[in-house]
Amino acid sequence: MRKLLIFLVVALVVGGAVGTLMARDPGYVLVTFEDMSFETSLWFALLALIVGYFVVRFVFWVVTQLIRSGTGVAAWRENRRTRVAQARTIRGLLLAGEGDWPGARKALLADVENVESPLVNYVGAARAANEVGDVAERDELLKKAGESTPGATLAVALLQAELQIAARQHRSAIETLLNAKIAAPNQSRILRLLAECYEQIGDWKALLALVPELQRRGAMSADQLQASRLSWSIGYFEHPPAGTDVAQQLIVQWNALDNDVRSDPRLIAACANALVVAGSNAEAESVLSKALKQSWNDDLVSLYGRVRVEPADRQIATAEGWLKSRPNDATLLLALGRISLAGRNWAKAREYLEASLKQRRSADVYGELGRLCLAMGERSRATELLAQALDMSGRLPVLPLPETPVGDANAARS
Repeated sequence: MRKLLIFLVVALVVGGAVGTLMARDPGYVLVTFEDMSFETSLWFALLALIVGYFVVRFVFWVVTQLIRSGTGVAAWRENRRTRVAQARTIRGLLLAGEGDWPGARKALLADVENVESPLVNYVGAARAANEVGDVAERDELLKKAGESTPGATLAVALLQAELQIAARQHRSAIETLLNAKIAAPNQSRILRLLAECYEQIGDWKALLALVPELQRRGAMSADQLQASRLSWSIGYFEHPPAGTDVAQQLIVQWNALDNDVRSDPRLIAACANALVVAGSNAEAESVLSKALKQSWNDDLVSLYGRVRVEPADRQIATAEGWLKSRPNDATLLLALGRISLAGRNWAKAREYLEASLKQRRSADVYGELGRLCLAMGERSRATELLAQALDMSGRLPVLPLPETPVGDANAARS
């Protein structure tokens, strides 16, 4: 308020002074240009100059605002496009979360050129394309995702492999992962995904070859790797490689396994069965006998009795050696009966089978003894035993049987 009063006082004083000067002497100004002339008082000329100055300033300000408003409109439009693109991106992500894959793909790609980080849009759209089965577009979108953001190549490759796995394109995923592994050999995620793919396609040899690297990179915990290595080893022997020298490949793989893995009865049985199928019965018998010397297992004993080695004398001697410390072992007695049948020693086979039956009744013993009695001409006894075997649903291996009465057969052996 005080400043306003001072301003008014000063204005009155200045105005009075100027008015006094104007009344005393109005002055004279003459402006000529060629044939034109303009004359006026000094005070009017000064007023015109002042007004002209402010008019020029006003015009300059208007022009400046017009120029600035053009840039502002462009910026406003650009910001509006960015906001719309962001809103559609969010909409696309929500639709993806709801499982509306066609709608999600459309929303994510609608304004992808206007978003600041198109990686999210391309990745989300690629996932949507994968879900609807359009793998060609999926791969194209992932390529654009990798090109849109520096340093995203590895992450995009891993995502592509995961989507290929989800689409059950395991071989394509393996190719993607192997290429990524060249660029990032220390990436444990790549190794885990590779193991998953190899397991799905049953490439047990590749899995076992991957074990040292999985262990070195810490891609799996020790317990998980131990369990996986055992499972993969069993898979290898249950589905042995094709081609020549199969038995040799099986033996090499068996010897390459650690002792803690080779002690598992399931793996031992798988290896022995694979060797038998490959025609290497002697190696199968060796694997089983060594395992049984270290740890007794009824399943392996039963399998040992099914392995045929020519001649059977050494196998019988090995099993009879175990019998000294296990005279009442029904499984071992059954195995000895089968080995004796394989060696065509009918009397000893019957003796061991009868002894096994006294210790424990089973479909296998009933069946083996029943068909032996049938081959020996004891039809009544055979019928009784085979009926028991059928009731117990036993499965018997193919073994030779006597073609003549037992007395003649034993006489022929002597």
